[in-house]
Amino acid sequence: MADHRIRQRLALIRHLYLRASDQAEEPEPLCALAVLSLHDCAEMLIRLICEEKDIMITTSPGFMDYWKLCAPKVELPHKARMDHLNTVRNSLKHKGALPSRTEVLELRDATGAFLEDCASQTLGTPLRAALLTELVRYKQCRLDLEKAARAAADGRLDEAMDRVAMAFVYLIDEYQASSEQRYGRSAFSVGED
Repeated sequence: MADHRIRQRLALIRHLYLRASDQAEEPEPLCALAVLSLHDCAEMLIRLICEEKDIMITTSPGFMDYWKLCAPKVELPHKARMDHLNTVRNSLKHKGALPSRTEVLELRDATGAFLEDCASQTLGTPLRAALLTELVRYKQCRLDLEKAARAAADGRLDEAMDRVAMAFVYLIDEYQASSEQRYGRSAFSVGED
């Protein structure tokens, strides 16, 4: 399993992908904006892979240049599909050419496959396993939210709700303790002490 820092980055990438997926469902021409986010999350993952595999990037390479730069250490998948994403993105961003909704949906699916295959093959972590709980600062709160997610996925909704409630208690306790330490008083105190 990847370390916490990698899981955090993957959670952000997955979140951006899910937002782009929602954008792709919007009517034309609004759905075209999804292409920009899809391209961003693909590039974010490639940059993470470069860092983790010690692939030195000294310039700001073009998107498709990563396949050549990574080749000595990592084979990035779906080159042709990502080249198409890059072409559509450049046409949208630099020429104002709007892709059809059908094309946007195809690019969404292609990017999803790229992200999932790339994360699994190069980092050993499936992207679908990256949860936003990785971004929660307070450890005990994060652990209870992870347990809640597993319970909900298994259909144990009462246990999931109990875990979410406990996570909220830990969140409030940790926040209050940190504010007392930092400011000398509770964040929840009102008026004079």
